[in-house]
Formats: sequence, structure tokens, C-alpha cells
Amino acid sequence: MKTIATTNTSYADSLPEGLSKASELAGGNDIILSSVKCFR
Repeated sequence: MKTIATTNTSYADSLPEGLSKASELAGGNDIILSSVKCFR
């Protein structure tokens, strides 16, 4: 995946890692939406 030149962006190598990062960054009233798309 190419790096996106922006702020407030995070990358994860796997779904569990991504959900863990999202949980760490989310606040008490935040909702985490997870959508994974694999291009082959």
C-alpha cells in the first residue's frame, strides 16, 4: 500500500492489529466501523 501524505492516518498489517489500534484511538462515545477490502 502506498503511503498517503496526510495527518491522522494509521496503517495496520492485519485486521486484529487494526481493530486494536482503532480501540486505542477511540474515545468513549466513538463508534468504530471496520471495512476490509482485498484487491487481488
